[in-house]
Amino acid sequence: LRDFTGLKTQTMSPADEMFEYLRHEVGRADADELGRVIGKSRSYVAQLLGDDPRFMRLPREGRKVLWVAKGSHEA
Repeated sequence: LRDFTGLKTQTMSPADEMFEYLRHEVGRADADELGRVIGKSRSYVAQLLGDDPRFMRLPREGRKVLWVAKGSHEA
C-alpha cells in the first residue's frame, strides 16, 4: 500500500481523498483498500462510492469490487 500523505487530507472530505487517491495514485481499488487509506470503515467507504457520481464500479475481479475515478486513465 502506498503512502498517501502527499495530499492535504485534513482539508479534504473523505470522498475527495478517495477521488484523488484513485485518480493520482493507484487508478483502481476496492473499498477495503480505500478505507485503510482514509482511515474509515469499508462499509462507510462503500456508501460514499455508491452515492458519489465521480466513482465508477468495475466488473468484479473474483470477490473484489473495484472502483475507479471517472475521468482517470482506468475509466
